[in-house]
Amino acid sequence: MISKKENLSIQSSFPICIRPEIINLLENLTIHSQHSILGHFPVWMNGERLEIPGRIYWEEHRLMESKSLNTEQLLALSCILTRHHNGYIRQKHLQYIIDSNLDWTIPYIVQLLGEYIIEIIQVLYTRFDQINKSNLKRFIQDNSFFWDLTKSRVISYWDCYYRKKSPGQVTGFLKNDYPGFKVIDKIEGLLNI
Repeated sequence: MISKKENLSIQSSFPICIRPEIINLLENLTIHSQHSILGHFPVWMNGERLEIPGRIYWEEHRLMESKSLNTEQLLALSCILTRHHNGYIRQKHLQYIIDSNLDWTIPYIVQLLGEYIIEIIQVLYTRFDQINKSNLKRFIQDNSFFWDLTKSRVISYWDCYYRKKSPGQVTGFLKNDYPGFKVIDKIEGLLNI
């Protein structure tokens, strides 16, 4: 069971217009975790500040047992699970939200670009055309600081984990071949940067 503080924290990670759905979602879940939500990051959506969880430690298999969730609640749960500590779970739930037309899914999608797991970044690159471009563009324009931070993270993770250091090195990517940079280029193309 999550604490009242964490319950409110999850509520604040979605716009006010869907909070009744989020409250209902949280009431219908049996949440098991031995750890508290780790950190938050602020983003702006339609003039409203949202606090997206940094990491959650919920037991995903138990969450998915609930059969009484509607489509919007399932989508919100997948957004939350993109913040899971397990990268496989983040990747799985990204695939559920990436083609959503609901603008409140975009912060969860963009955040994953600034993480280090290449398989997640590959999903963002290969399924980029399924992302709602007008929602993405508006979100990036409203969150320039967050976008700059995300781009810096892409650079740092590429340099630390995925950069080809020498011509004979088998693993890694040259900068032009790294999918994170390719996604950045696609997004900045939308923004005409």
